[in-house]
Amino acid sequence: MTVKCMWCPMVLLKKNVRRHVERNHSHKPRHQGILPSMLVDPKAGVYLVQKAKHGNPHPVHVTYMTAGSAHCVSCSSDICRDAASVAGRSHFSSFQCMHVASIHKADPFVEPVLGEQSLESLVELKLTGKGSKEELLKHKRNADGEGRPLVTYWEPSKESTFAYFSIFTGQEAWYSRMERLVVRVNKNSGVLYCCCPGKKGFCVHKKIAFWHILGNNKDLFSSMEKTACSSKDHLEATSSHSTSSSSPPSPSSPSLHLASTPGYHRKAIPVDVPVISVPATLTELVPQETKCVECGHSLKTNPHSRSAKVYDMDKIISGEQKSS
Repeated sequence: MTVKCMWCPMVLLKKNVRRHVERNHSHKPRHQGILPSMLVDPKAGVYLVQKAKHGNPHPVHVTYMTAGSAHCVSCSSDICRDAASVAGRSHFSSFQCMHVASIHKADPFVEPVLGEQSLESLVELKLTGKGSKEELLKHKRNADGEGRPLVTYWEPSKESTFAYFSIFTGQEAWYSRMERLVVRVNKNSGVLYCCCPGKKGFCVHKKIAFWHILGNNKDLFSSMEKTACSSKDHLEATSSHSTSSSSPPSPSSPSLHLASTPGYHRKAIPVDVPVISVPATLTELVPQETKCVECGHSLKTNPHSRSAKVYDMDKIISGEQKSS
């Protein structure tokens, strides 16, 4: 039985009238089950949807393409994909996970501006080199050739700590099932995180995100610069305080971490470790190198543990252990 809506000329089944009125003609606040979302790829019908109402806010990609010959409705979440598979085997064709059901209230797509000037600024700030610049332009040409946006910026709300970038990769993988991956940025500290298995220090996807920030999010870049300057001043103050103090630095102090970074990158465990017998009269363990490999200054030795143990093949030696 079909009826006509009392608010609009829509004619629909009687059982669907209540839901139609709630979705289209109700002045009540947004339903609690609707998650924040945004359209990030109009051509492929890809949306970015917040993963859950509470807990981890990291978003997931959703494909909702019902126009044309290639129909596709899919979610990148493993739990939702398993649920959709069970629903398909149970002939429940109208099943939609909470992410797919939320895209009807999604924010519209915003065209990003990726210009040559912002890319030059990226090189001048030494956030990328000239070789990486050509790589970024290649990614931009590949995305433009397929009519897909290279990067889209989205933040769930103005009060949220994190913002997200949906970046086009051009290939499907476990980290980019819909040819797009997510790069997260902390708006307070400016730290970026990418889920790709590439170079973790500064992968190409993080560089694309910085390219977008310089061209479209000047306020975000200014706040990141201020945070970096304040962190640097705090690190220098902490380092000078720990140098003047006679007490040994804490293992978690920034100065000790800064001093141990060169050794971490320059030193490695040898492949063939020489077998040396440990004397039973050992009372202290002093490092052989007492100069910094970066600046050449002598390092002070501080007691690290007075109850350390050295395990040999046939004995255990207790005594005092020192480290620089």
